[in-house]
Amino acid sequence: MNSGGTDDDGGGGGDDQIIDESCCFETIYRELEIALDPKFIGNEERAIHRIVDNMKYKYNNELKGILLDYSHLKFVSDLGRIIDDQPYIYWTIGAHFNTSNIIDGQLIRGKINKMGSSYCGTMIGGCIDATIYMGDDVDENLVMPYIRLDQEIIFRVQRFESSNCFIEGIIDAKCFDKIKQLIPLVDNYFE
Repeated sequence: MNSGGTDDDGGGGGDDQIIDESCCFETIYRELEIALDPKFIGNEERAIHRIVDNMKYKYNNELKGILLDYSHLKFVSDLGRIIDDQPYIYWTIGAHFNTSNIIDGQLIRGKINKMGSSYCGTMIGGCIDATIYMGDDVDENLVMPYIRLDQEIIFRVQRFESSNCFIEGIIDAKCFDKIKQLIPLVDNYFE
């Protein structure tokens, strides 16, 4: 599942491909090698869970995304191994990892669940809060007929804080053009 866009210059979020909020997440099975201090002999499973829990909400190169959760964790082999006299025992574990690949510049389509005087918000995938502001290059009065609770919205990711599960988004001129093309105007809009 590709959630990063596919523009020709190789950048992940520079194109104007719209990603549905459900496509920002992926569940994959991977095997990882985890290093344990010998003091955890006899408590390997608890130590592995603690280490993987500490990997949550951070980008992981092996998973190619931000780890949100995991399930079905298991040891791939019955024995750990020592590599080149290192002071650790390496265990290979397998699990289903839930990851997110939200990147700055990406266009995301979501449903508005909150509104304020200068912003609207949406919940991406039920776990990442997004607050969306109007860009300087759009007329707020033209955008407002499209902004209603439970209405779909398209916005650009300005900043993603994985540790806080928070997105700061913006509706810029390109987003507004996409909104006008793809999202119906609210019929009962009154100033």
